[in-house]
Amino acid sequence: MKICLVTSMHSWNDDRIFERTAVGLADIGHKVFLIAPSDSSKKVEGVQIIPIPIRKRLFKHILGPFDAFNELNKIEADVFHFFNPNMMWLMKTWAKKGHYVYIDIHENYEARIDNLLLPKFLRNIFVKGYRRLENFFCASYKGVTVVTQSMADKLKPSGTPILVVDNVPYLKSLKSIKLAEKKNNRPTIITSGTHSSARNCINAVKALPEIVAEIPNVMMKFVGRFEPKEYENELIAKAKELGVLDNFETEGMLPWLDNFIRVSKAQVGCVFYNDNLNNRVTLPNRLYEYMYCGLSVLGENFPEVANVIDKNQCGALVNSQDPSNIAHNAIKILTSPAKLQIQIENAKAAIYKKHNFENALKELDRFYRR
Repeated sequence: MKICLVTSMHSWNDDRIFERTAVGLADIGHKVFLIAPSDSSKKVEGVQIIPIPIRKRLFKHILGPFDAFNELNKIEADVFHFFNPNMMWLMKTWAKKGHYVYIDIHENYEARIDNLLLPKFLRNIFVKGYRRLENFFCASYKGVTVVTQSMADKLKPSGTPILVVDNVPYLKSLKSIKLAEKKNNRPTIITSGTHSSARNCINAVKALPEIVAEIPNVMMKFVGRFEPKEYENELIAKAKELGVLDNFETEGMLPWLDNFIRVSKAQVGCVFYNDNLNNRVTLPNRLYEYMYCGLSVLGENFPEVANVIDKNQCGALVNSQDPSNIAHNAIKILTSPAKLQIQIENAKAAIYKKHNFENALKELDRFYRR
């Protein structure tokens, strides 16, 4: 099959769109085109990159869809799969011409509307309006891919076939990684990725004194990017204020594969989020990345996160608004070595048996063919 993937917003080498979907489909024998912002036309790992201008901010939102659609008209393909909601109306016209069009919805955009600084009754009206609009457009397409069952449930009124494709790792792309053979000597709780107030990082630091009281040599690490940059200093200042600076550490970004090695040295990984409409129905990459690295997961007690952790018995659920709750669960995991080892083994087994993109690719291929 000839498959054309389309994104007007994401860079051509985006992890979800290029590294997994495009490369994966090429790996199983499809001819794959990817229309995406890029500085040049090129063929990478079997995927033909068709460039559109790299635009910034508002121009990306307004002009990007037209850039992508212009290139779309030059391509003959069996399937057209696009990844941005700002292209929905254009792709509806493409579907009307008889093309097989699929949409990927990997974020609950209702949450963005719900975060607007508007009276609650207005936000509720706009949220419901967007839900109807999204379902209206999805009814025009041959299929919808989403990241969780919760999101699939929201799109059922469209009547369009829906496939859940989780943010799971593509094991093939991780083959070159040699994960740490031994964990850190100091019990380590790690949070990897982007750190901000939206991820309740400060509450994790507030939990640290209670953890240290039970496990004096424990280490809490935040590795990756801080938004804004000053947020790193805010976390350090809080650790100093609480007298736990010797048990606290921050580190910057590493290359993607190298970060897996760094993370694999820890015992526990944190997946904390503020409570909003998006976080309740989506799943973050880092949940599965922690599992691949052999970590027990302290995950936010939201339905989709809870479903993964409970089914696989690979961690504990917390309310990250409550530092004492974070501390209680971290202590419970780290002071039970036998249980910790079982959770680590369960996490890794779940990735290799179920939660991997190799399995998702088979489902996606069948979805297209149906």
